[in-house]
Amino acid sequence: MINYLDLKKGDILAITGSSGKTTLLFYLAQKLKKFGKVLVTTTTKIYIPDKKNYDLMFIGDMNFNKIENNSITVYGHSLENNKIIGWNPSFLKTISKHFDYILIEADGSMGKPLKGWKENEPQIPLFVNKTIGLLNPKSLYENIDENIIHRLPLFNEQFNKNNEKIISEDIFSNYINSNLLFKNSTGERFFFFNQVEDFKTFKKFFTIANKIDINGKILWGSLFNEEFYTYKKITGAILAGGFSKRMGEDKLNILLPNQKSILENTILALRDIPLDNKFLITRDNKFKELSKKYYLRFFDNKLAHLGQSEGVKLAINNCDSDGIIFIPGDMPLLETDTILKLIYEFEKSGKIVASSINNEICAPIIFPMKYKEEFNNLTGDTGGRKLLSLYPYLTINFENQLEFLDVDTQEELQKIRNLHNIWRNRK
Repeated sequence: MINYLDLKKGDILAITGSSGKTTLLFYLAQKLKKFGKVLVTTTTKIYIPDKKNYDLMFIGDMNFNKIENNSITVYGHSLENNKIIGWNPSFLKTISKHFDYILIEADGSMGKPLKGWKENEPQIPLFVNKTIGLLNPKSLYENIDENIIHRLPLFNEQFNKNNEKIISEDIFSNYINSNLLFKNSTGERFFFFNQVEDFKTFKKFFTIANKIDINGKILWGSLFNEEFYTYKKITGAILAGGFSKRMGEDKLNILLPNQKSILENTILALRDIPLDNKFLITRDNKFKELSKKYYLRFFDNKLAHLGQSEGVKLAINNCDSDGIIFIPGDMPLLETDTILKLIYEFEKSGKIVASSINNEICAPIIFPMKYKEEFNNLTGDTGGRKLLSLYPYLTINFENQLEFLDVDTQEELQKIRNLHNIWRNRK
């Protein structure tokens, strides 16, 4: 975590936001202790910490001569109801020269993930140069009640004027984009989505991360498991510029039992995933209306006759995300969760992540954009799979082979049409 925060001697860090701030405070203190003298304090209130978490604690006056190198010092103004009462920011600045790192809990939430904000919150000193806004994505889609929201009436007044019953994506993203986590802060900003310890919680995090429209580096992971990652923006590119030579007709326009075309059914898998960008790469200006319907950025590949590599390069050269996932346009049974599982592994590793059926590599595949130059060297019908012979990659083996069936022949088309149970549920 300290590497992602790029903490250096002289840094003064404040933490605001959801429950878990004090745990994060002392986790960072323990990691920084080996580099020098660490001060842990607050501008609000924190519970008296366990003695194993610090070396010295001063309440009121401080004896600087007792502070040794490679130590953690807890400092407060006074004690009240088993809590340390913090100093005002101006006083903290006067003692900052005695420490290599200062960590400040600058907000209170009564141990709950969300809160209504008072006018004087958070209390971030002006001399702080880094601030972490702590968030818990598990609260997305949960009931709006006092179990997870501190000062519920104030929260409703600020973020829930329509009296919704659950924490919707809009409510959660508005909570973040209000900028109250970083009110009056200066210096660098970091979002940390904590408790992302499984695929279900990752999906909640990923849904919200792409809706953040204020500046700040986005981190996610688990403090409990000591797993930390940076959020990577991803573009989805559907490749629909082939000539359907084996089918003998334009297969992507063929209707399936749900009265949507092969291509439209493929698009449905990508529809609800909040990506940085979504591309539709085609030829002869086909499917322009379909791209508008699903808010896809449309590209007409004028060089499609030279092979699939030209569509891949067109996508790569218009992508400014951290990664890109290529999806053939003729995979009508592909599921949204399958794409998200590939994204989950990419977000953790930053490596090429490929799908696999019975240990055979297949699309979709996600690539980091650091391989842009290699993509631009492709020619003819050579696609991104060539990079798998050159660079490390991860695979996810899936069991449902039908999802990865691409429609190249009349026999494959009829096989897909006969899957009546699937089409009854696919809209």
